[in-house]
Amino acid sequence: MNLQEWLNYHKNCPLCAAPLTTYLHSTKRQAIKWEEGRMVVVFDLLSIDRRSSSRMRGEYKIGYSFHLTENQFCIEFYNKDGIRIEKEVQPHLMDKFKSLDSNLKIYRFYRQCNSCKRYHYSSGAFKLNLKDATLHFKESFIVSSEYFGLIQAMEQGSKTPFRIYRLLNCYTEKEIGSHLTYWCTSIPHGTLSDWTVPNEATFLDLPLIPFVSEDDTLDRIKKLIVFS
Repeated sequence: MNLQEWLNYHKNCPLCAAPLTTYLHSTKRQAIKWEEGRMVVVFDLLSIDRRSSSRMRGEYKIGYSFHLTENQFCIEFYNKDGIRIEKEVQPHLMDKFKSLDSNLKIYRFYRQCNSCKRYHYSSGAFKLNLKDATLHFKESFIVSSEYFGLIQAMEQGSKTPFRIYRLLNCYTEKEIGSHLTYWCTSIPHGTLSDWTVPNEATFLDLPLIPFVSEDDTLDRIKKLIVFS
């Protein structure tokens, strides 16, 4: 799998059909643009390096430029107006990047739904090999995990009319299977990937539960819970 194939794994949310948003490393503010077979992820330099001096604030942006079909990258710098610096890059900017890369160490790509916020998937972890400008994966370029936030309506009039299911599917060589978390509640927001899991939740490690559709996957989960 290459970056283009990874991006094509899902273009839309399988739960609500909204377009997915791509991120590098985290969901902090960033911009993505497409240039001649490359995906360029641009950050304000300080948005991911808060220790920089105040004189650098807002003056520069950094762009991670990834080839879509080969595991290669390059680093670009932009001024505050978003114009790429074409002349020789000043040494202090390279030092800032090297410090930033040393702090982050490990990168991942993410794609998530910002509409229902109940779905996301991630790539395997990788490092940037600065010597030969390649991506170094612990495993191959894969979809390493996939999250689904599902909800079941319970009996009407119940104090806890919803059952929340958080399904995390893992596909790495070291771990292939599903982690299922579920609980009953009066609040339906537990399906959101960043929602706090309550102490009373049940946790199960299960064989892989492939996602088919929301209804079909819920039916399978409910049957598995009966025998767990």
